[in-house]
Amino acid sequence: MAQYYQKINTIWKRDERNKISLGDYSMPEIEYLRENIWEVTEKINGTNMSIEIMFNQDGSIKDWNIHGKTEMANIPANLLNEMNRLYNSLIEDDKLKNTFRVEKMNPDTNKLEISYPYKVTIFGEGYGAKIQGGGRYSATPKFIVFDVMIQSSEISEPIYLLRKNVEDICSKLSLDNVYCYGNMRLYEIIEI
Repeated sequence: MAQYYQKINTIWKRDERNKISLGDYSMPEIEYLRENIWEVTEKINGTNMSIEIMFNQDGSIKDWNIHGKTEMANIPANLLNEMNRLYNSLIEDDKLKNTFRVEKMNPDTNKLEISYPYKVTIFGEGYGAKIQGGGRYSATPKFIVFDVMIQSSEISEPIYLLRKNVEDICSKLSLDNVYCYGNMRLYEIIEI
């Protein structure tokens, strides 16, 4: 079953004309956490997408899918072609297999054990010309990563990776990832 990325609310509510209402928090949780330190990344104007990869125990690809934001998402043909090209480049030279390979020394046998996750989902934004007005970013369709989720077994709960791990995976797979402004408080985010 596909894993879709959860909605992330803006800081402020919007009125009936979709205009931001400054000072009116969109959720009580955001107001409650306003003094906390937040990790801030760029928001790309495009369409939410993911590449879902399922591994066999030997690291070969069992199955893979490209998803839009929802099951009903209509992915533009030029973006879908780019996503397929991107996926094919990830399986070249065993990039996916090498990136998600887990090596562990078994303390009982003193032997190195190699395993692979059950499923990896790479979340990002499809953007570029004719995609949500994203032509200012690129004249051609592209994909930029903002999160990675890994599930170790069919019955385990998936986990989202830390930013440094997402950056490491993107580096190994030659994928773009969203710009990180750093850690800041809400008033600093609002200034940006």
